[in-house]
Amino acid sequence: MGQHVTVWTGVYHDKAEPKTEFWIQFLNENKTKSGENEGEGNTEGLRMMTSVAQPVFDRKNSTMALGNLLGVMGTDVPLKELTKLTPPSEIGPNGYSFAITNNGYVLFHPDLRPIYGNGKTKPNYNSVDLAEVEIPDSDNLHGPHYSMKLRNEMITRSGKDGNLTMRVRVHFDNMKRVIVRTNSYFYRGLKDTPFTLGITLPMPYGVNHVMGIIEPRLVTDEMYHDMFLTKENNNTWRVANGWVYCRHGNVGDEVPQNNEEAILFFVNIGRHKNESMRVKYMSKCVKDMKLIEGSPLVPIGKLLFDANITKYLPAHWQSKIDSTFGDYGVELVWIGTRSGLTRFYQAAENLTEPMYIERNKQTVQEVYYLRAVDQGKDHIVLSVPFDVGAEKNETVVTMSSPVVITSKGEKEKEYKESTAAVVGMQVKHSFIADAFFNIINKTQDSLAWSCADDDMECYVLDNNGFIIISETYEDTGAFFGDVQPRLMDHLVIQGIYVRVQMYDFQGMCDKVENITDSATHILTPLSFIATTFTWFWKEVALFLIQFNLFNLWAADRSSYSANAFWGDWQDDAYPCDQQMALYYLNEKAPKIETDKIYRGISGCIDCDKTVTAAHITSTNLVMVAHDVSCYCPAGQDVSITPKEIKHDDDMCEYLRKEIYRKKPDTCVSHNPNEEGHCGRGAIPSQPSLILLLSCVVLNLVVCVPSLWQPETLPWQLALSSRR
Repeated sequence: MGQHVTVWTGVYHDKAEPKTEFWIQFLNENKTKSGENEGEGNTEGLRMMTSVAQPVFDRKNSTMALGNLLGVMGTDVPLKELTKLTPPSEIGPNGYSFAITNNGYVLFHPDLRPIYGNGKTKPNYNSVDLAEVEIPDSDNLHGPHYSMKLRNEMITRSGKDGNLTMRVRVHFDNMKRVIVRTNSYFYRGLKDTPFTLGITLPMPYGVNHVMGIIEPRLVTDEMYHDMFLTKENNNTWRVANGWVYCRHGNVGDEVPQNNEEAILFFVNIGRHKNESMRVKYMSKCVKDMKLIEGSPLVPIGKLLFDANITKYLPAHWQSKIDSTFGDYGVELVWIGTRSGLTRFYQAAENLTEPMYIERNKQTVQEVYYLRAVDQGKDHIVLSVPFDVGAEKNETVVTMSSPVVITSKGEKEKEYKESTAAVVGMQVKHSFIADAFFNIINKTQDSLAWSCADDDMECYVLDNNGFIIISETYEDTGAFFGDVQPRLMDHLVIQGIYVRVQMYDFQGMCDKVENITDSATHILTPLSFIATTFTWFWKEVALFLIQFNLFNLWAADRSSYSANAFWGDWQDDAYPCDQQMALYYLNEKAPKIETDKIYRGISGCIDCDKTVTAAHITSTNLVMVAHDVSCYCPAGQDVSITPKEIKHDDDMCEYLRKEIYRKKPDTCVSHNPNEEGHCGRGAIPSQPSLILLLSCVVLNLVVCVPSLWQPETLPWQLALSSRR
């Protein structure tokens, strides 16, 4: 029998098949928070997809070697269906799955950001390389590290399991924060596809997981009541959106659409006394779910285990706040668990952020959870909204701390740790600020200065340099380098903060109109002719790329495709590489202890500025105080604003980089047993030769800058074509 290939496409945006529109709409209605990575959703209802296709033959005549080719059968596969195979509850916080093609392009990855602005699709979203989303911890990068070992080994696809460890820079909070961590990567080629699947686990905590499940059939009436129906637990718990606990079945199934009601529905069916009822409905939870030591129902079993452990917390919080912490400004308390369960207690009648729980119920995928886990055991992470002080509105301080489970390892004096949950709290900012200044002024009496002194100014910064507390409220939430640039640079020089370069190889830069002297074209007429010539060939090339016979009877769809690719971004932005300096707290920074607190002098023009700084123990905070009577002008640029990386001088060399790719494992363009003229698609046709010639000419025009002034070149077009 002749060989034929199963063909897979790369990632692309498309509308879902009509029969699945109901569920997509359901997910959209329940998704209250867009992803930090600018996710895949937009107002058009487009989804990230891949397609698979195979030839179909008529084999009725058994004497024929292969049969008559009837056509090609294919289907679209939403990438969300693939990512569901690696649920967040299994991978854990700061871990993730991803996949790439044989060319190194990303199929799915948490840092793939195809959408920008108001739901617009980036033109190069389907050709983002792995080297553009996995950034090594190196200061020698001048572009994506295409030769990194991880990328090469995943493309090679030996068919065997591979793994390696790499130190990387990871951004979050819309590229305003960065952390440097060591990740372990595990990967393997997927059979009969050009894809390689990878799983990333942060070291060292990512390799351990908390084990514990409760099967629904073991849940007694008393347990069920205590977990979900008591006064304190009624409507004070949420489950993560989009996580697969049990399949909801077909459209019209009696399963409730509300996430929490659906969980209760399946739990009740699982504990139903009628065996046939349990078999009928629990098959939706058991089938294809992973088994641990013979116990089924892992996702919903984990959730029930966490629900049982945390069932008394809301009542405990209420008691403590009413009796002890009533005047401490507490508004909201919650716990998010590894299974996607969030329990909360609302301590204030009117919340400053009333939608906080609804927007942050993905637990192990939320920023508060990820930052707490990275900070480690016995530490509290504090944060405020960015630039909230400029709005002059009252705000809250969000606190979070991990709940770490420790168990003895196999070796003597070896212990394993894993995060089971993260506890969070929101407290009025005014209370935290007042308490800080009251405490710090009392402890500074022996130092002969105080934050209350007119010539001293105090700040509390977080581990990424953002202001948590300031004597000037308008500074709250601002980056310290924007308020005190010279002082921020001094903290970096003294080792309090570490400055690292971060890169965005999926950036979009706003177009800026170049205003030139109107006499330019009179003085250099050749530049005008050359620019016109370039524009002409560009338009010809785009016309040939977009032209096909399908336009003759389906112009609307073809028009939509062209506009979706070019029209969205052509007028206001273009693809670009961006670079920004980000900061994180040095682990070796001095702590607030009398013998270790940093006291230094920053030399200025006419005076010496006294600077005091220290890491506040068991938190992510840094206290900074300085002498305002000594003015220092700004020194080095410490802004975190992204800046475009210009490739003007070496654009052609940049585009001609040799990047490792790999041909598909099998490629069949013709089979001698086929009847007719199959396989002729590989023969070059006249339109493709014209297109090739046009691209060659366009390349020559763009890469010979000596014929005209560089500023007239369409570098944006060249940059958008670099992949």
